[in-house]
Amino acid sequence: MNCRELTLFQAKEVTGWHPDSLKSWFADGCPHTKKGTRYVINLKEVIRWREKDLKAKAKGATGNPTTGEDLNPQFEKARYDKAKADAQEMANALKRGELIEVCQVEDAWTRVVMAIRSGVMALGSRLAPELVGLDTERQMKARIDKEARVVLSDLSNESPS
Repeated sequence: MNCRELTLFQAKEVTGWHPDSLKSWFADGCPHTKKGTRYVINLKEVIRWREKDLKAKAKGATGNPTTGEDLNPQFEKARYDKAKADAQEMANALKRGELIEVCQVEDAWTRVVMAIRSGVMALGSRLAPELVGLDTERQMKARIDKEARVVLSDLSNESPS
């Protein structure tokens, strides 16, 4: 296979196009070849074909260029109005404090994870001197467990900033 030819699954990796989509395009005239049981495409040819196909559908269509169905103006207006109302509902919920921005959640979780990481990473330096003096594995486990609980307790008592 030369570097211009791609199997459907290689095309998916490169372009994100699902193999089933490509197969439906083949039925509409998309250029391809079949080698044994595998379909093979030339990416450059498929992109050219797809561009022409979309332009042709968009040019002559009063409908949806991807499905070829006629658009219903009343349905589209209702869909637009619903989207607009949903956006306003979300804005109102945000103002009431019922929703928060994704970035606020990310910031809070980053602080939590960093605090956990810091506490866990400090366990070794805090415990090493004490563990050396302990005689049994059981004593060591008990001391490690106690210190881990202290770290978790400290984290649970911290107020979010």
